[in-house]
Amino acid sequence: MKQSAILENTVYNKEYDAEFQQVFLLANRGKWEDAENLAIELHNRESAKPGLMDPSVERVYRWVSKQSQICLLYTSPSPRDRG
Repeated sequence: MKQSAILENTVYNKEYDAEFQQVFLLANRGKWEDAENLAIELHNRESAKPGLMDPSVERVYRWVSKQSQICLLYTSPSPRDRG
């Protein structure tokens, strides 16, 4: 099964509920850098465990990374604004 298919069928894991809530709270407040740092920390911690990565952690990590990039794209000044 492809990784994208696995992520689409991700089952929520309550083990990470507190961390996920914090990530979403930061994201909702527009604190994307903090949300991304927390997601990276959680992803790194999960990666260090033996066995397969928990798909819910992978999904939150990818979502925050993507949203953070989009936010940066729309908030960064364009080259014509810098001149």
